[in-house]
Amino acid sequence: MALRAPHPDEHGSHRYVPEGPPPARRVPFAGPRNFAAMRVMDQIRRDPLPVLAPLQATWGDRVGISALRYRIVLLYHPTDIEALLVGGTHSVMKAEGLRKGRWMMGGQLLVAEGEMHAAQRRVLAPAFAARRIEAYVDTVAEQSDQLVTAWGDGGAFEAERAMGNLDLAVAGRTMFGGRVEGAEAEEITDALEACVDAFPLAMSPLLGVVDRLGLPPKAKVQRSRRKLNRIVKRLIEDGRERLARGEDRGDVLSILVETYCAEGATPEDFDLLIDEARGLLLGGHETLARSLAWGLQLLAEHPDVLERIRDEVGAVCGDGPITAEHVGRLGEARLAFQETIRLYPAGGMHVRETQAHVRLDDGVVLEPGLQVAVPVWSVHRDPRWWPDPERFDPDRFRVPDPARPRWAYCPWGGGTRVCIGQSYATMFGTVLIATVARRWRLEVAPGSRPVAVARFTVRSRSGLPLIARSWH
Repeated sequence: MALRAPHPDEHGSHRYVPEGPPPARRVPFAGPRNFAAMRVMDQIRRDPLPVLAPLQATWGDRVGISALRYRIVLLYHPTDIEALLVGGTHSVMKAEGLRKGRWMMGGQLLVAEGEMHAAQRRVLAPAFAARRIEAYVDTVAEQSDQLVTAWGDGGAFEAERAMGNLDLAVAGRTMFGGRVEGAEAEEITDALEACVDAFPLAMSPLLGVVDRLGLPPKAKVQRSRRKLNRIVKRLIEDGRERLARGEDRGDVLSILVETYCAEGATPEDFDLLIDEARGLLLGGHETLARSLAWGLQLLAEHPDVLERIRDEVGAVCGDGPITAEHVGRLGEARLAFQETIRLYPAGGMHVRETQAHVRLDDGVVLEPGLQVAVPVWSVHRDPRWWPDPERFDPDRFRVPDPARPRWAYCPWGGGTRVCIGQSYATMFGTVLIATVARRWRLEVAPGSRPVAVARFTVRSRSGLPLIARSWH
């Protein structure tokens, strides 16, 4: 597999990023063409959520978009999703936009392919094993309790910012073996925001011009990367010192340090370590924090569900702390998190690029060089699989619906690229929701009308302001 030429901002990690195949010559399905297609693709680049349902309504479960060199296919049906993500898992690669924006983000696990990707997952797998996730519960519970206690009765907070700070505080201990809080946490949050805000540029025809001339969007991302690198280097040095003292804590950073800083390691290996740690910080923080924030928003809108969770937490945990032995019995909180990521999946679309032929179940073949998107946002709201799909109803997941196709619910992706942190995220969401419910009921701040936008992840356009109120 050919690897593309290095980008000067990539710290040598270009060796993990393969070249894609030439653009496909055609798309096999009907859909927008020429100028209409260019308008649709511009909307997809800026925020795909408004156009996903209209495209399906007009063209059906398979939509082909073609203009100039761009060839995009959208697959809405669970059967096709399974054929792409599972059956075609070795014939697809990460999307062109993610590879182009690689220097903004970092993280070989995001874009490595083939054996390189499999090797990286094997390196990281121990940190996400069941026994390690159980060991993380105490930290998640402790940090969550500190945060929600500080709100106080009548305390107003912005959910996305609060959940971002919480996730960093927890990740600093569970993933990186140290502390990330206070001014440093704020600095990380601002730097990650800059990278995410610039991500649509990766799909823009102007990317090359901005990149070559160092125009403002690039300069801002470079400043943010330098901030992140400085903090990551501090965490890495702390990790190396712990390992030198024989204090391997089994966290992600300790595993990465052992892998990349072994005897005979080169400066490029150390750069790769920085790159991977930064990518994990972005990928894990950005997705989980948004999901947690939307969960609190939905519970503020549905106090009856929050009250049910509160009652269950009291029955399971009493007045004591939430521990690993409790998590499996906090079913109401877990169902609420599952329903949250149905309505607000962290990624509005899963996008792949075909690098070999992919055959769908009815024999239609997708040729190499197609950008193929699974519009998760629309699939999770399809009335064929989800009655009254816009309603927040955790009971949907209490008893599996035998009539619902398996791939009508796909927040974690699938195949070899299924999210490595899904069990960790589910545990975190369960514990956080249970912690909030036992202490507060939530209200939506007056005048707040959240609007979801997809920019790397599904986030709110103008924040999610909430108010904590005492149950009594």
